Amino acid sequence: MTYDIITFIGENHTGESGIIYTLSRSEADEVAEKLRNNGIVSLSYHAGLDAPVKKCVQRSWMRNKTQVVVATIAFGLGINKPDVRFVIHHTLPKSIGAYHQESGRAGRDGEPAECVLYYSPRDIPRVLPMVNHKLGIDTFWLMVRYGQAHGDDELCRHILSATFGEADNTGRYFYQKLDNCTTTITREVGQYCQTVTELVRALNISTGGSTLNQVVKKWRRSNHIGNDLNEKGQ
Repeated sequence: MTYDIITFIGENHTGESGIIYTLSRSEADEVAEKLRNNGIVSLSYHAGLDAPVKKCVQRSWMRNKTQVVVATIAFGLGINKPDVRFVIHHTLPKSIGAYHQESGRAGRDGEPAECVLYYSPRDIPRVLPMVNHKLGIDTFWLMVRYGQAHGDDELCRHILSATFGEADNTGRYFYQKLDNCTTTITREVGQYCQTVTELVRALNISTGGSTLNQVVKKWRRSNHIGNDLNEKGQ
């Protein structure tokens, strides 16, 4: 993905200012380093940096000495830089509102700008624990639907419009799209759910807790059903 981003910047925005949003500090550091290694002047910005370093990054970017800032959501609030030509989301945002706010930092001078969202189903279990399940779970799943639209501009516009009260037919439009989708496959997964539940229970008893990665590794290593499912690419 990072090299796809590098190609996109090189082909479309050479020397132009941009922001890349990542989920974690480590990803911000890693992506910024890869960009620098490929000739794109880039710095990371996140809560793990000291205040003087943050100010230095911000100042360098505002003065166009740094082309790209790779940041967590800690970056951008209160910053008014009108000539941002692109905003890239390396990971799925937590809500349509967050996506709208962050992507809205591009093209404030009225000139053309581009916003790119990279979506992977693997983002869902990473972002979901960070979502306020009482206040934000519905908007998160709407963000997932937006990511699943796969570049369907009409559908994306409907989702955005409905989120901000400007349309009332997004749900009907979305489910019509799903009905017409030839890639949707229905499978019975009850036996797999039971297996995972038993694994989680066993891990909790033996270790006092479990993470998603621990469950997946244990499932693939010790259970033939898990191995079968993995081989099928599910």
